Amino acid sequence: MILTAEKISRSFPRGSREFYALQETDITLAGGRMTVLQGRSGSGKTTLLNILAGLQSPSSGRVLAQMTRGAEDGSVQGEMAPAATDLYSLDDKELSRFRNDHYGIVPQGQSAVAALSVLENIMLPGTVYSQDVNLPEKAQALMERMGIADLKNAFPKELSGGEMRRMSIARAMIRDPQVLFADEPASDLDDENRDTVFSILREIADEGKAVLVVTHERCARNYADEVYQMDAGALRLA
Repeated sequence: MILTAEKISRSFPRGSREFYALQETDITLAGGRMTVLQGRSGSGKTTLLNILAGLQSPSSGRVLAQMTRGAEDGSVQGEMAPAATDLYSLDDKELSRFRNDHYGIVPQGQSAVAALSVLENIMLPGTVYSQDVNLPEKAQALMERMGIADLKNAFPKELSGGEMRRMSIARAMIRDPQVLFADEPASDLDDENRDTVFSILREIADEGKAVLVVTHERCARNYADEVYQMDAGALRLA
């Protein structure tokens, strides 16, 4: 998939003025590439991610998702498919289904369902619109890849911070999305777990997914194909 934002912005009234959380912005995310977005807190990073992820409507502009016909070995982007989907032309149900079918989202902070086990949390996105009989096997494979297979019956409160983040990535990947969004996936982790998380995200991009990572961690640049900096809602290449 190629995801293209054209002249998107997000503004809010603030007294007699208009406040721009995101100034007019163009950006493209492509399969096989990891894009890192950095900037100070409140600079508009999460707003941009949410608009691209179909979670927050832009005040102007549009977000186009264009499917591609990938190469057989998955190593290159492939031939462009003829039509693109304008995310914000979809109604709420259509947009929700599109996100579930094509996107994986690793949200900031703690997002696990406390009453569900690790295995159940990972399988959850795959139960929303259909019952995939292979879901347990897919979840098991993801847990093994993330190094948390021995924790499948544990509950979120029993996990370390690094284990929780790896569970969140596995949950985001359960539907085999074309685009993965990760908002501060390594915050508050030690160096080893931080590097593990970024290495996993890099591997996912290398497998042909488009990956967008919002992070304060400077070391994320070592894993990225593109690095953007955001300041006061304005985006630029770093």
